[in-house]
Amino acid sequence: MKNKNLHAKPDQRLIVLLILIIPLILSACSNHNVMNSQQQQYLITGQLRIIDSAAIHRQEPVTTTSQQIAINTLPLETPSFNPEEYIIKFNQAVSVDYIKREILRNKGQVMQEISNGTIFKIKLPTSNSSYLIDSIQDNSLISYIEPDYLVFIQTVPNDPEYYRQWNLELLALSKTWNSYRGSADVIVAVLDTGILDKHPDLQGNIIAGYDFIDHDHKPIDTDPEFSHGTHVAGIIGALTNNQLGVAGINWQVKIMPVRIIGPDGSGNYSNLIAGIYWAVDHGANIINLSLAGTANSSSLKEAIEHAIKQGVTVVAAAGNNGTTPILYPARYPEVISVGAVGPTSRRAYYSNYGPNLDLVAPGGDDSVYSFPNTILSTAGYLEQGQKHQYTWAQGTSMATPHVSGLIALLYSVGINDPLYIQELLKSTADDLGQPGTDQEYGAGLININRALNLEDNPPENALLLSQSGIIARKQDQPTKEVLTSSDQQGKFSLQLTPGYWSISAQIDTNKNNQLDQGDYYGKVEELLVEGNRNLIIDLKPYHP
Repeated sequence: MKNKNLHAKPDQRLIVLLILIIPLILSACSNHNVMNSQQQQYLITGQLRIIDSAAIHRQEPVTTTSQQIAINTLPLETPSFNPEEYIIKFNQAVSVDYIKREILRNKGQVMQEISNGTIFKIKLPTSNSSYLIDSIQDNSLISYIEPDYLVFIQTVPNDPEYYRQWNLELLALSKTWNSYRGSADVIVAVLDTGILDKHPDLQGNIIAGYDFIDHDHKPIDTDPEFSHGTHVAGIIGALTNNQLGVAGINWQVKIMPVRIIGPDGSGNYSNLIAGIYWAVDHGANIINLSLAGTANSSSLKEAIEHAIKQGVTVVAAAGNNGTTPILYPARYPEVISVGAVGPTSRRAYYSNYGPNLDLVAPGGDDSVYSFPNTILSTAGYLEQGQKHQYTWAQGTSMATPHVSGLIALLYSVGINDPLYIQELLKSTADDLGQPGTDQEYGAGLININRALNLEDNPPENALLLSQSGIIARKQDQPTKEVLTSSDQQGKFSLQLTPGYWSISAQIDTNKNNQLDQGDYYGKVEELLVEGNRNLIIDLKPYHP
């Protein structure tokens, strides 16, 4: 049968064609609109705020029973004062009786006349101090009233060779020591050639250790010319402010000598591994490894992992070959690997580098035409129990104890998670070389003042905020999630489709992949997304 439509008139054929095409056009338009509706997304920008200021960066120094001199209890940037004590100034001389009767109304105390009957120190009762201050400020005889702020000593050690220690100045430790000087409760194990335990600038900070070379409990260096382990120990914790020799990074710390290297400067992995386990089992908080080998080892890696699991931070030298890659055990990701810079903050010519390098620290560089240019520390040998010396040396062996010593300061204020410390030091380092992390300097030069929040940059809680996890769930699709994280200022962004969403954020401070005590949590319920929006999520301590 022939198709009658083929014989229809032109206008009839056009009508038939339109009848056939229009539904397809409408269908296509409809599908296109649905697709656009499904793909339409809006930019949701946000800001996280940590409400509780304690966080991980605790700023209260740990006081110990062996504390010998007064130290600051707060960073100097934080004005501190006794809330009951004030200084008051009058426009004219007044008597103590007048102040008691007319100003304090017999509810406070005049503690001291400071100057000429016009400036006094007073004490106000805590219960109604605000009321009294308001009334005092309204008195025309009074020029001002202000808190009696605390002032702190600005410490420069009196060790006679301190002025030669450019490495400590490069790290701005004179600022650190105003607030933190270490704790005798922190133990740094120095796995090395042994230590001259009777060195007068170390003797008070050395505790019992072990000798894996001679298999006894006397890990004393036997090298007659230079004690590598003693030099390392002095950088970490030479006795400081004792009018003798050099200054150590920690004024108070316990150094555990573990001898695993013989007089020829070499040792074997088995002693190194045994030394790591021994140090962990005997209470070390930090293990300093100013040594390096070229071979990867399953047993060595397991020993390192065991230490990390026990809360012990391991720090190791990158190596002195002046090439790439860095050596073992520094190359293991759990280890904080350290390269060296000289007094100009440039990579020392001998310092190994590569993608596994975490940080750099002062190690000395005698190719720099200035003096001093290497590291001065305790070293030397015993001669009939009398002779000791202070020696210049350079190497990533010298850079490594700078980092270990600074980590000991973190432990002294309660920051003691090895993996967290590694990220903290990297995120607060001074960027050197190419912008960002690079192979020559890693994250950069360690900056202990920034890590301890003694500097304004980065802002407080920056590292915590950058570790946040943000989850967005659409209410009609409960299984679908959008995940992101915030930057160091707590800022984040999401691309969300229209509808109702709930957005939660949390910070897993102990990194156990669970929301539990000590973590931070916040949530925004039923957020209507119908355009670009900005929101703030307040994070508070999580209580199960």
